[in-house]
Amino acid sequence: MFTVVKEQGPNVVVEAEGMIHSSDYDVLTPTLEAVVKEHGHANLMIIAEGLKGETPSAMTKDAQFGFGVYRDVKKFALVSDETWLRAAVHMMSPFTSTEERVFGLDERADAEAWLTA
Repeated sequence: MFTVVKEQGPNVVVEAEGMIHSSDYDVLTPTLEAVVKEHGHANLMIIAEGLKGETPSAMTKDAQFGFGVYRDVKKFALVSDETWLRAAVHMMSPFTSTEERVFGLDERADAEAWLTA
């Protein structure tokens, strides 16, 4: 599940936990679209603790998100200790123009400082 926990200027902080369903993108996508419309871009931080994965229909929405509004995300910070998730961000980063960084759960303050700098 995605939960938007903070919106400040172009910066959006989201917590992700459990299983991600396609309906979760119905929260995330419009939030970022509104930020991009207002600020011309968005910066996104996802805090993933206890994330189990995505349903097949969520994977489809994830791809649409990646080819859609994510193109207007200037900075992306993943805050997670999940090895598989950290590896996924590193694998996909060459295919995007978004500046992406991965932080451990104990580095949340550093991630937020980087996102807003």
